[in-house]
Amino acid sequence: MHVILLQDIKGTGRTGDVKDVAPGYARNFLFKHALAKPATEAAVRQLHMQEEKQKKKMTEELKSFQSMAAALDGGEIEIQEKANIDGRLYAALGKQRIAAEIQRIFHVKIAPNQIFIEAPIKDVGDHQIRVGFGHGLEAELRVTISAK
Repeated sequence: MHVILLQDIKGTGRTGDVKDVAPGYARNFLFKHALAKPATEAAVRQLHMQEEKQKKKMTEELKSFQSMAAALDGGEIEIQEKANIDGRLYAALGKQRIAAEIQRIFHVKIAPNQIFIEAPIKDVGDHQIRVGFGHGLEAELRVTISAK
């Protein structure tokens, strides 16, 4: 019996695979636990359409991420923060503030969890940060902190 797997099943296949399984296994286990559905022509056609949509979406997402990474890579951001006489900030510079500055300067909206900082930024001066976009794309920026 041909079935389309709705979830990964160890020893049987991965989500979206069309597999030939024993009828009893399909009826008594896969269908009963909503792990698979019958592989009718319409269901297989719909599966292929969904895969094509997913590929198209991934391609568009990759192009978008590439343009954002190109816009940010090698860029510089200058932020003024309150600091003491020794050049130490009163509060560490957070990822949310950096994301807001990136959006303000470069007009690229990124989430704070996309920013990777080696160590908390607590000093006045230049600091390197990385912005990850998925698909293995990253951009490096220089953040210059100056005292108010």
